[in-house]
Amino acid sequence: MKNKRVMFLTWEYPPRNLSPISRYCRDLSVKISSEMDVIVVTFDDWKASKSSFKMDGEGLYIFYVENSIKNTPSPLMWSLTLSSDMERVASEVFYELDGKVDLIHANDWITFPTAIALKKAFRKPLVVTLHSIEPTRVAGSDPYIEAIKKIEWQGTYEADRVLVNSLWMKDKVMQYYNVPGAKMDVCTPDWNGWSADVLKSYRRILGGKK
Repeated sequence: MKNKRVMFLTWEYPPRNLSPISRYCRDLSVKISSEMDVIVVTFDDWKASKSSFKMDGEGLYIFYVENSIKNTPSPLMWSLTLSSDMERVASEVFYELDGKVDLIHANDWITFPTAIALKKAFRKPLVVTLHSIEPTRVAGSDPYIEAIKKIEWQGTYEADRVLVNSLWMKDKVMQYYNVPGAKMDVCTPDWNGWSADVLKSYRRILGGKK
């Protein structure tokens, strides 16, 4: 996997710690950066306004994205405006590297619209991680909930591999979004071989030793 690059999309990354996704993305990106270059594109209004880029150790690069629309009427609208800005920054990175990014890895539904656009524009394979899904987070249904479900479903449909953190979540994703079990990998972050499992998923797409 040396000389390979993965673009890691996440709306949350330290020092922003609003959920376990932040620690997950930080820990995984650090571990994977010993095997391949990792380019993290993440949201941070303050850091983006000061300096939009930093190198966080050998092989680990962080690009901070500012949401250009500050006041939105709903969290869904906020995520979609952020997605537009993430797509712009990520595309600039692709062009700067002459398209030499081998894989896109999107975390959580907020980054899925960006990831899908990048996959189609640059014709790169896509891995998505579902840390949870809307049907298990909330009860009932309204237009907001249904829109998020649609985004989550579209992410799983467009992805080449779908990663989840537990067998329980795998079962729920298969149940609600009809994702084939053969397309999914369980990569549990609570054990030492976690990053190796993620890399194994990457290899299934990129080729090479399983």
